[in-house]
Amino acid sequence: MRFAECSADSNTNNNDNNSSNNNDECWCTLRSSSSGPRQRCDFPRLRQQRQQQQQQQQQQRQHQQLLVPRPSFRALSARTALAASSPSQQQQQQQQQQEQQQLPEAGLQLQWGAPWHPVKEPEFAEWLGDEVLALPVGDPSLALRLGLACLTFASRGGGHNKSNIGGFHSNDLSRMGAVDPALDQFLHALHEPLAAFLRRRLAGKLPPGVRDKGGALHVSAVLENLWANVNQPGHYNDKHNHGTPTSSIVATGVYYPMTTEAWGEPTSAAKLRLFPNTGSPIEVTPRAGLLLVFPTELIHETEPVPVGEPGRTSLAFNIRIRWLDRPLARAAAAGDVAQVQRLIAEGADVEAVDLVQGLRAAHHAAENGQGAALQALEAAGANLSALSFEGWSPLGLAFDRGHVAVVRHLAGTEAEAAARLQGGPGYPAPYAAESPASGQASQGIKSTALLAGGVAFTLAAAATWVAQNYGIF
Repeated sequence: MRFAECSADSNTNNNDNNSSNNNDECWCTLRSSSSGPRQRCDFPRLRQQRQQQQQQQQQQRQHQQLLVPRPSFRALSARTALAASSPSQQQQQQQQQQEQQQLPEAGLQLQWGAPWHPVKEPEFAEWLGDEVLALPVGDPSLALRLGLACLTFASRGGGHNKSNIGGFHSNDLSRMGAVDPALDQFLHALHEPLAAFLRRRLAGKLPPGVRDKGGALHVSAVLENLWANVNQPGHYNDKHNHGTPTSSIVATGVYYPMTTEAWGEPTSAAKLRLFPNTGSPIEVTPRAGLLLVFPTELIHETEPVPVGEPGRTSLAFNIRIRWLDRPLARAAAAGDVAQVQRLIAEGADVEAVDLVQGLRAAHHAAENGQGAALQALEAAGANLSALSFEGWSPLGLAFDRGHVAVVRHLAGTEAEAAARLQGGPGYPAPYAAESPASGQASQGIKSTALLAGGVAFTLAAAATWVAQNYGIF
């Protein structure tokens, strides 16, 4: 379904057709010219369908709660702090039973990423011009958890100044996806939008060397950077872009979580303004649950938050692309150990690389925290020190994503990993994550100082942080 575009001045001439849409919500406002009329992108059935879906989901949840007790979010988060506790024998047996139930049956492949050739585009997706993809992502529960996470980070202080004039701009949060279920769920929701964005940008063509044998090609998204932004009245973000794209970093995204408003409702009157290479600027009204994906080099800014508003909250990020064009790469990324072992037994080359980024199956397993799959590849003779074309090793990718169990398997401790990566290959120079509109690049936040600071990032500490800050759920 596409948004229906209509002129804001045409309602008087089309009362019969547009009377039912006058009160409809819209995700964005597209300015057709600097002095001309504006156009609205409406989604007349979106709100009604979302409400019906929410009611059905609520009924299902209530029915499930009557049948199976559901643990609290605090309990779920605390379970990840394995290094900080000594589980009893009964707990170990329960954990083993759960792990066995999660293992795929022989011949059953776990899915990872999004197919390159889907049956249809993402629901409610709309292109604003030729460069900006807009669509609702997630659900109210996810949007609310992300919104409260942003407010939590802002209340803790810290952060740094980039394009923001006032307000709060966090440090890189992308590593938190390893222990925070909300961020991990958000990452998985980005696969399909990224595939849709690249299909349009590449006109359906694949980069040289990428295969789509039998239509099985999948692409997956990895967060390169992730920042929480909270602006108070008078605060805004100046004109900037997110640097020049690379073979792996191909898109920038902005997501508007929920704080006090309802799903689909405006979160602020301060619009995001984007400046395409051709055509007029595009103005977008922030709405709870709205995702925007656009080129990293596209200049954009935000309006100052009006006086009287509680604030403007958003998540901004850059996205790495992973081309999963071989069955072994897809199985390794998904952690499908049975499939990895079956493919290796059938003769799959554990050292096969994609010709765009030079990534092996071991890289994909490490980057996604799939320790069991990585060990299966290691047992088959995979080179766990191999470097990608950009200089990433499996250890570097696991460390970069915060997958502590994989880091410990490859290096012993986080401290040993940091020492190895600082003094040797495997962790390339930081990406110029955000640049002023003048073109003068500013360094990304992934400096060697942050890398050294990563020693303090432990599974137990991170899980404790999640439980303390998200324990209200």
